[in-house]
Amino acid sequence: MGPIARSVRCVIATFALAACGGEPATPKPAEAPKPTVTPPAAKAGEAAAPAAPAVPDAPAHKLFVDANACWFGGIWSDAERDVPEARRGVVEARCRSVLQAVYGNDDKTRLEQLRGFEGSVVADLAAKVETLAANDPKEAAHKEMFSKLVIAVAAAQREAMEARRAADRVKRDLDHEPEKLTKDESEAVAPLLATKDLAALLALDAGDLGADARAIAFIVAMDHVALSRGLPKHLKVYALSGSMKSIFDAAPPADLPTDATKPLKKGTYLAYVTDVAKLAGHPVPDTAKTIRHKEGLAWAGILEGIGQKIKGNAEKLAPESELYAVSLRIANRLAAWYDAEKNAVTAAESKDTKGAPASKPKK
Repeated sequence: MGPIARSVRCVIATFALAACGGEPATPKPAEAPKPTVTPPAAKAGEAAAPAAPAVPDAPAHKLFVDANACWFGGIWSDAERDVPEARRGVVEARCRSVLQAVYGNDDKTRLEQLRGFEGSVVADLAAKVETLAANDPKEAAHKEMFSKLVIAVAAAQREAMEARRAADRVKRDLDHEPEKLTKDESEAVAPLLATKDLAALLALDAGDLGADARAIAFIVAMDHVALSRGLPKHLKVYALSGSMKSIFDAAPPADLPTDATKPLKKGTYLAYVTDVAKLAGHPVPDTAKTIRHKEGLAWAGILEGIGQKIKGNAEKLAPESELYAVSLRIANRLAAWYDAEKNAVTAAESKDTKGAPASKPKK
């Protein structure tokens, strides 16, 4: 695997390989500058495109964004450029601010319930967002949609959390308790495959809040890619298949075994991620010769494809929105890592070519 494939969870959750340790990787590239998104000018005879309807300073939208900042945790914290040593406390403070807005207090039990997407707390949050919208003239027209959006987002976030926990159990077994691997591999299949709530969020008709819904959905999809890092290859495909179908309409391998204890047919994983990368708009170039380089470029291409969707959707968000800024920072970092992976493979292939022994002349 290339630098991104080896360290994708760190890239996404912390955007810094140094936070993860492990194998050495390509030096971290400089962060791409934040682009200025300018809506295209209207053509002659056409009405100008309407401004983004979200009102970032309005209370309902702010609480919706704050809740997602809490749920995304490290991903959001890094995109906000929080100091690494302070991230745990900053994330907790974001979650507590949500509880203060909903209940007027931030007791420990509810904090755990909020982080765990407990149904009653999510329902209370949705009701509070709807009430805030109803009481604000700028948001009143969206009050019911805000409530539906909170519930749909929480479901997709919870789904990713459960998949991540299942993946983490398998990774722990690989490192410490391999005798438990078969059981945990089998039990991991259902949560890894589950992406119906992500698909529902992507398909949600959220009206003027559609860009906000997609912004969250794309980052959740990115998290599904991240959690597959470090899994056995057949479980990687389980973890990727649902989100890749939703994002890029990529069909899973036809011969994917339903029994998690059975290995993939040789070459299936590489063929699958290569196909997905192509659908994501970043086909693996012919210059990549080794399996390791092909897998690394395919992995990076998938992430860059998601990053481009995140960036394209950001253009539909209000520029002063925190969600806009976070979206662009994530997209910029994924683009930078994609470039780093391509450069690393190019350099490695060039080195291998130069170091190869000259072929002997035929007698």
